[in-house]
Amino acid sequence: MGIVKDFLNELGLPEYIVAAVLLLNLLFVSWKPITAISSNILERKLYTKEKLFILKSYFHFWNSVFWMVLFLSGAIIINLPEWITSNGNVITFLVLIFGELILLFIIALNEKDNEEDNEKDNKKDNKKENSESEVNEHANDKIKAIQTLVHRSFKFFKGNLKRRLLLTIIFMLCLIIFYVSSNLYLINSSSDLKGLSRVIFILIASFLIALPTPFFLRPISKFIGWTKEENVYLMHDDTKWYVLYPINKELILLGNNSNPKRCDKTKILKLEDFHNKTLFLEKKNK
Repeated sequence: MGIVKDFLNELGLPEYIVAAVLLLNLLFVSWKPITAISSNILERKLYTKEKLFILKSYFHFWNSVFWMVLFLSGAIIINLPEWITSNGNVITFLVLIFGELILLFIIALNEKDNEEDNEKDNKKDNKKENSESEVNEHANDKIKAIQTLVHRSFKFFKGNLKRRLLLTIIFMLCLIIFYVSSNLYLINSSSDLKGLSRVIFILIASFLIALPTPFFLRPISKFIGWTKEENVYLMHDDTKWYVLYPINKELILLGNNSNPKRCDKTKILKLEDFHNKTLFLEKKNK
């Protein structure tokens, strides 16, 4: 790295160009993005937490760019009715509140799905999870009412893709209305800026607004089974040992649950020990 920097400085290039070249050199030599992006599930399980964070950030960035372009294009192309534009702030606020409530409701249902999956994984024959008997008797009336609502809603939506899709469509409509109206507000409020300055302001502000969108869509994707979670495991003493993440370049941490936070048993293997092991791929709804 020092040799490259000295060579660029000798060429008399500006400091910002030198910094950009060094950053690109760091990304492509140290991180090797092409290898990381095209890697399979086992390779990713063996990535360090830092490298995995960079990879997830990369995909999150481009997902945010996609939604930014979509919402901004919608704000430019769609001619909203006058009654919406004249009451834009009120409508945007109501849509935001309604959409947040739906998202929280979906997250709660996803947690119930996780509880049921854990029961199945542990082979526990316990039917209380879908009944109102799970309501905490020591909780106050408001908490009991919320718990009862979640239990009944879980029954209503469990295994019914059409109902889940309907709720997802309602949420997506709220999301689109909120983001399109927000981008329309950006366009109208930046009328004092001219030319390239206005374009740069709108693009940056629109990107920052769209940045949380992939986070919002993860529970939605899980709710309708849109994507699959991939895990790698090996069998030992009739127990599934999931590959979690590397501790260092030589040691790999395994657990009896694909979620590290839910493991009650863990074990450590050397990377070389995987050479004689049969590894299995497991796919399930996220």
